[in-house]
Amino acid sequence: MSLKLLGNYFEGIGLLVYMKLVEIDIVYNFWGDIAESVWDDNEELIDGMRKDSGTPFTFQYWEFLVKEFKKRNIALSKKQEATNHK
Repeated sequence: MSLKLLGNYFEGIGLLVYMKLVEIDIVYNFWGDIAESVWDDNEELIDGMRKDSGTPFTFQYWEFLVKEFKKRNIALSKKQEATNHK
């Protein structure tokens, strides 16, 4: 599958989460690992696309989505640790 096609898909989902039209937990449960791993694997390529095209905001909402997933995972890990220490 094309990175641009997949990126546009995750860009749209990220925009919906950004605008608070869809809850992040729903999106994470459905696409979390895939959206994050594809982003991580292609972040350098995406940065190059941004530089080459002169559009620094290419896939900004996909990037937002992945950052929110990472924050969510950190918060859940901390909560899990606190529960385990009780």
